[in-house]
Amino acid sequence: MLLSTVEAQLKATSSPTLKPLLQELSKRLASKDTSFVAPTSGVDALRGQSSAGDLVGQLLQAGKSEKALEVLEKKQASKSPGSLPKLYYQKGLALAKLGRNEEAALSFMRVVIHFPKSLQRAPSLIEAGKVLRTMKRPAQASKLWQQARDGAAGRGEKKTVAEIDKLLASVK
Repeated sequence: MLLSTVEAQLKATSSPTLKPLLQELSKRLASKDTSFVAPTSGVDALRGQSSAGDLVGQLLQAGKSEKALEVLEKKQASKSPGSLPKLYYQKGLALAKLGRNEEAALSFMRVVIHFPKSLQRAPSLIEAGKVLRTMKRPAQASKLWQQARDGAAGRGEKKTVAEIDKLLASVK
C-alpha cells in the first residue's frame, strides 16, 4: 500500500527536488527494505511522545548518534513509535551525523510526505536541504529551503525565516 502511494506521488510530482528522493524511496520499498517503511496504522501515528524520544534527543545532543539510531530502530521495531514525525526527524539527524546522507534525506522526506501538517515538517525540510547540500545538490537544497521558508513566513515565524535566508544565501 505504501509503495503504491509513493509511486502515485512520483507520477504526480513535477518537482525536480522530490522526484529523486521519491524514486529512491520507491526503490527501497520495492526491495522490501522494511527499515524505511512507516507503520500504516493510524493508531501508531496518533500515539503520544514517549520517554524513548527524550532519550534519543539526549543521545543526539551528546553526539552519540549510533546509540540514538539503535534506540530509534528498537522503538520502530517494537511497534510503539510514539510520535512518528519526530521519530523520523531524529532518525534523519542521527543518520546525517553518521554520514549516511541518502538515508538521512529519505528519513526527513518521510516526514514531509507522510505528515505534511506536522511541526517537524519545516525542520525536516531544512535538515534535508542541509544533507542535499552536503551531497553536492545545492539546487535541490535551495528548493527545500524555499518551501520551508514559505511555510514559516506564512506562519509569521521570523526567526525561522532568518535562519533559512542564511542557508539560501550560503548556496548562491
